[in-house]
Parts: sequence; structure tokens; C-alpha cells
Amino acid sequence: LVTSVLPVFVSPQNRFIKVELENAERQYRPGDKVKMAVRTKGADGKGISASVGLAVVDEAVFLVQDRLAPSIEKFFYGKRPNRTRLSYSFPQIFTGGAAKDSSDGEADRTKFRDTAFFSAHVETDESGKGSVELVLPGNMKTWRATGVASDKGDRVGQGRLLGPGSGLRP
Repeated sequence: LVTSVLPVFVSPQNRFIKVELENAERQYRPGDKVKMAVRTKGADGKGISASVGLAVVDEAVFLVQDRLAPSIEKFFYGKRPNRTRLSYSFPQIFTGGAAKDSSDGEADRTKFRDTAFFSAHVETDESGKGSVELVLPGNMKTWRATGVASDKGDRVGQGRLLGPGSGLRP
């Protein structure tokens, strides 16, 4: 038995959404109301309607642990190895365990809010424009906004914005 595999590359660039996040003001302080513009654009640079999952989180969280999720573009359209198997493909059995329902460390988190805003559905209109308003918690001086978008077709994308005072660039 002789087999052969020939890789075929199809560029996914036209399936990506550019997500832009922008603050209305240059400077915000803890407790301020933040107005953030959300824009989504297709590969041609024109605005498109999309649904954006948006999170605004204390930047200090990322000093402890960087974002674990891969980019949404790579997740949906990244290179994948051929994992075809002739026998079974999922031999592991997962049963959970006592630690899965543990509340260890929760008491330490009650003093500070690490998430200022989360919405799974910030909608942009046909021109690709949307907006949100949020109030920064009193303890949050530096923050990161991350938007992950998809449209009704098969396009995906993400973008981020580092809040004033973070000392980092988007």
C-alpha cells in the first residue's frame, strides 16, 4: 500500500476582519466613564456588519498570565496537520475531579475588580461602526480591551487596545 499527501495552500486573507478599538478621550482615570468606538472592516478596508465579543480587563492580569487563547484567525484558518487515523481518534477518558469545583483563591479576588466590561455581542452596523460605554473600577489604572469578531459568513478577526497609563502600544 502506497500513500501520498500533497499540501494545498488557499490564502484566507479575504476571510479576516480587522477590528479597531478607539477611546473617545486620550486619558481616563479610575472611576471615569469610558466611551469606546468599535469598528469592523473587511479585507478591502470597507466597513462590515459583525458581532464583536469585547472584554476590558485590568492589564495586571496579563503580568501574571498572558492570554492563553490562540488568535482567532489561526484557530479557524491556521495550518493544520493531517491527523487522520485508521483506528479510534480519541482514546482518552476525562472524568473531572475534586479540584474542578474548588473555590480556592476566590476570597483574594473580592477586593479588586479585574474585569471592567464584558459583552459577547457588541454589534457593528453595515458601515462597521459600533460603540460601548463603561465605567472603570476604582482600582483599575491600566487596562486592555480585546475584541474578537465574526460575521454571518465565515470571516473572523480580533483587535486590542491598551488603555491610557499602560505604557504599552496597541
